[in-house]
Amino acid sequence: MLNDLADRLGSPIHALFFAQTHFYWVYLASMVLAGFALCYLRAPEGRGRLGVALRALFPARVFLHPSTLLDCRFVIVNHVIYAVGLGFLTLSIPAVTGAVCDGLTFLFGSQGMGARAGIYVNVLFTVVTFLVADAALFVQHWLHHRIPFLWEFHKVHHSAEVLTPLTAERLHPVNDLVGSLVVALFVGVGNGIFLYLYPGSIAEVTLAGVNVLYFIAFTFGMHHLQHSHVWLIFPRGMREWLFSPALHLIHHSKRPEHRHKNFGVTFAIWDRLAGTLYTPEERERETLTLGLGDSDQRQLQTVWQLYATPFHDVFRRYIGMRRRPANSIREAEIAGPYFAGASSSALARAKTLGG
Repeated sequence: MLNDLADRLGSPIHALFFAQTHFYWVYLASMVLAGFALCYLRAPEGRGRLGVALRALFPARVFLHPSTLLDCRFVIVNHVIYAVGLGFLTLSIPAVTGAVCDGLTFLFGSQGMGARAGIYVNVLFTVVTFLVADAALFVQHWLHHRIPFLWEFHKVHHSAEVLTPLTAERLHPVNDLVGSLVVALFVGVGNGIFLYLYPGSIAEVTLAGVNVLYFIAFTFGMHHLQHSHVWLIFPRGMREWLFSPALHLIHHSKRPEHRHKNFGVTFAIWDRLAGTLYTPEERERETLTLGLGDSDQRQLQTVWQLYATPFHDVFRRYIGMRRRPANSIREAEIAGPYFAGASSSALARAKTLGG
């Protein structure tokens, strides 16, 4: 048991060597190389250009910012919490896959397709799994912004005032558990259907032990630049389909026109279909300010606040409000700025929750 706990506590170091994790060294190296190339091209020509590019890639104002230091403390505490047991609460993809396969077997028998999966079926399975996983990430992110209860926990992530790759891990455990649940349901259902049709013979096409499309996306899609200060928008023809890193910077912006936009990870098509895609002009990066409104920002400045404030706000808005019905509409209106991009019917639902 102690050995198992030690392994879980040491997993961040192991993450550097396993492509299944976001912090695999290849993904990080590709981010650094791409970021340096962009900073170098934008630096003035002449002597000292290399130094200018390096300082632009690793600025002290970002990496020594109080928000970054808070990220470090929060991620360490979060990791310990998951290592000692919270991680067991997550719903796993294999569990959903097995349940779906068993359910289909119960309903339709165990014959499946009666054939082994060939290369074309495995390629199809690889593509479908990757698309379903990316759609699931979009859906869970969209839900965290559109459901007021979930937003109270998701705003912990949006309280970051500067972005580094570590900010991707600034997730309240409730946010993380709900997100994992949605992804497990989506991917597990897809996997279960394929496994039922081709029992024992279906397999993803992999590279370094992971879905080859996942590996390509994290290596060449500059995924980690989504949580960074480096601005990158893909050229026209690509940006309509693939999610540019700068779109996620816009997602973290305080500006009203940016609020509740750009929920994607790899593909921009989900935002296009949902009407939430916002492609910024180059000039917008000069005035970009990240974080929440002042009142929320002040309440999310310590590790304890990152954990406790969402529970406090949920109680105050949805439980305390029920005890004070005369003020419920006013409380819902106060909550309104979080959902300024939502429809009037969504705001009406927020007021109903308050009543």
